[in-house]
Amino acid sequence: MIVKKETIKNSGLLAALAGLVMSGCYYTTQGFYLLSYQSRAVAVDRLLSDQNLAGETRDFLNRVKEIKAFAVEELGLELNKNYTRFLSLDQDVLAYVVSASEPLSFVPHLWNYPFLGKMPYKGFYRLEDARREGKRLSQKGQDVWIRGVEAFSTLGFFKDPLVSYMTRYSVYELADLIIHEQTHATIWKKNDTAFNEDLAAFVGEEGARLFIKRTYGEDSEEYRRIDQSKTDAQTFRQDILALKARLEVFYSQWETQTRRDLEEGAESRVSRGQRREREAALRQEGLSRRDEIIRQFKEEFSAAYEDRYAGEGYRSFTDLPVNNAYLELFTLYHGQREWFEEQFRAAGEDMRTFIQNMKMTL
Repeated sequence: MIVKKETIKNSGLLAALAGLVMSGCYYTTQGFYLLSYQSRAVAVDRLLSDQNLAGETRDFLNRVKEIKAFAVEELGLELNKNYTRFLSLDQDVLAYVVSASEPLSFVPHLWNYPFLGKMPYKGFYRLEDARREGKRLSQKGQDVWIRGVEAFSTLGFFKDPLVSYMTRYSVYELADLIIHEQTHATIWKKNDTAFNEDLAAFVGEEGARLFIKRTYGEDSEEYRRIDQSKTDAQTFRQDILALKARLEVFYSQWETQTRRDLEEGAESRVSRGQRREREAALRQEGLSRRDEIIRQFKEEFSAAYEDRYAGEGYRSFTDLPVNNAYLELFTLYHGQREWFEEQFRAAGEDMRTFIQNMKMTL
């Protein structure tokens, strides 16, 4: 299962950089691809000095420079060498990330990385490797979600490159992506992925809005499109978190009922084999009910779509094989949004002040 940027649009940090300091198959393989991409990337200034460079590519590279300067000078993000190199790829994502969760509770599977701490995702440069990891977790009874990511931050360990498919992004999408990843390179709280991802998502979106406002003006079509997109995104966030809340109520009830049922069985002195059979039956009943709740939600979502959404960007949600891993991942990027918005207002809606305040939380 791969979710593209329409539903969880911002990428996370890929832990491949640990391959340079750790042994083992995973780190060795992912480190190889990381270094391969690093060696193939060409310096942006070198490309811009080429008189034969296509005008579209030149405009893109200059736009990136503007966004980076804005991120540093206006938003207060760190100045580094990220996005000073350009990588040409014949694909539309840079890597693939696996996430997993318990199927009848929102307990994410965590991977432990040197320096970075525990994180609820694992990155791969090849889809077949991500699917192999996903299959391994599925066989253990986990819900699994695999997504393609168009960028990731190495937190300053390497020069994160621009990638050729980014030339097709709108100015807002490009600014959102760059500012999001630069936020990771500026602020990273160990063992708190939810803070890191939700902060980067907020700063990316708000920073991109400010960039469009400065570049085109509040009366421009580019700026008006952001308002529509933001309204739909807020509605989608409310809908998905409502689904998760509905499931959390069910999981709590299911856990209570399961515990009571098994305790009653223990009192009646059923055999160990009978107890295992009953546990399996209760689990299957829980999974079936969970799937029914998600199916009903999708029907409600589809029926109300015309009245609730202005654009078409979220209509395909009903086609996704939604599970706990997807919902937990979505919450990772959007679960604390009200708190960040509140902190932004407390900073006088000044992003530089807000960034400084966020640094003080580390």
